[in-house]
Amino acid sequence: MCFFLLVPNLAPVSLLVTNTTVYTITVSWKPPPLASLNGVLRGYLLTYEEAVSKFPSQANNITVNQSTLQWTFKGLNHSTTYNISVSAFTVFVGPAVTVQASSIGGRTSCITVY
Repeated sequence: MCFFLLVPNLAPVSLLVTNTTVYTITVSWKPPPLASLNGVLRGYLLTYEEAVSKFPSQANNITVNQSTLQWTFKGLNHSTTYNISVSAFTVFVGPAVTVQASSIGGRTSCITVY
């Protein structure tokens, strides 16, 4: 069985931090190129965690459907930097695109995309 044909080859594109407040970060993205999906796009896996923590942090995962192209992470810690990743999935989860952003009210803060 060829499992590589059941997973997207590329990550979603154009991951942007579109808004921040003291307790939220909103991101948006576009689907990976159609030719890279290797199947039917079923949704996205969103992962977020504190970028720097005094204690070991565990990544939080959220799964959304294929038509969702924006998400607001709520209940975040004030003035905290987070690593936020988005991956597309068909049968299996593909590679992720990641941004680092801070929950700072009144301005959008996008530090790094990798």
